[in-house]
Amino acid sequence: MPQMKNTKEAHWKDTILPMLPQKLERLLSPIEDEYPLEELRIRAGQPLQLCSSLGDRLLYAAGKRPAATIEDCAAIFERVCGHSIYAWEDEIKNGFVTLAGGCRVGVCGRAVRDERGSIAHISDITSINFRVGRACVGAANLLLPRVLRPDGAPYAALIVSAPGHGKTTILRDMVRQLSYGYGGACPQRVCVIDERMEISGSVRGAPQFDLGPRTDVLCGSGKPEGIRLAVRTLSPQVIATDELGSLQDANAVQEAAFSGVTVIATAHVDSVQALKKRRTLMKLIESGALERIVQLGRSSGRPGIITGVWDGELRPVANKGREVLCFDCSQSLE
Repeated sequence: MPQMKNTKEAHWKDTILPMLPQKLERLLSPIEDEYPLEELRIRAGQPLQLCSSLGDRLLYAAGKRPAATIEDCAAIFERVCGHSIYAWEDEIKNGFVTLAGGCRVGVCGRAVRDERGSIAHISDITSINFRVGRACVGAANLLLPRVLRPDGAPYAALIVSAPGHGKTTILRDMVRQLSYGYGGACPQRVCVIDERMEISGSVRGAPQFDLGPRTDVLCGSGKPEGIRLAVRTLSPQVIATDELGSLQDANAVQEAAFSGVTVIATAHVDSVQALKKRRTLMKLIESGALERIVQLGRSSGRPGIITGVWDGELRPVANKGREVLCFDCSQSLE
């Protein structure tokens, strides 16, 4: 098996600390290197919030004073944008910037609207969230055999969970394995429709994660337009995308499925019971466009716990002798 790039990914300190004022860097430097950081939240007038599989952790300045000021948030935002906020305006109006290495930086402040009422820009930044991206090579090892046909081609699948439960991490590794033909899969031509650059971690269109040699990535496009473009121009066997939700998303997935393309996607739904109340997604399942439903959860703080797999009629798929399917997405396998 060839060596994968990004198997040894940049440490979160190497990515995040250079973006921070010295006083915040000093607060974070003593944190143990092994700390499995998932998110660092910086809010003006508040302590730093570290989110991980171990729980939340608050860091105050000396004397229990707030760690960050609104000036700190402005300075961090400038550094994140490489001192060229204008160059990132398309990303900023969607509320995030992606750093090299796949770390996504979400921002919150004052939304400035255009003449159509859409958000044109975000200014006066008061909150910044560094969301650590991880390749987690091997995250899909346990799931992949349960979404493969006998010939090694994948079923169309929907991965559902509440936010922060590992959907994107597992989808990213599924794309990689399908593209290489690992895990019993027949090698597939994959197109990733990466509206928010979370799957690929792309910076200026260049993916920061290894998604395999047969994968094309379309960044920044809305899902409906991106899916239709991929079907027309890239002849993919598989389309992968994140966070289905709208009727337009569902219609595009259905069109792709009926054009002979397998779609693997995620959605923010915390259970199959809740999924049954999401009319748009249920109609998509009932159309036959999705053939496997996978539910993820957390256990003892660990994301990426596979709690169930169902077919397109929401009947449980046999677990093949395993009582618990799980993968700790805070770790990377080699």
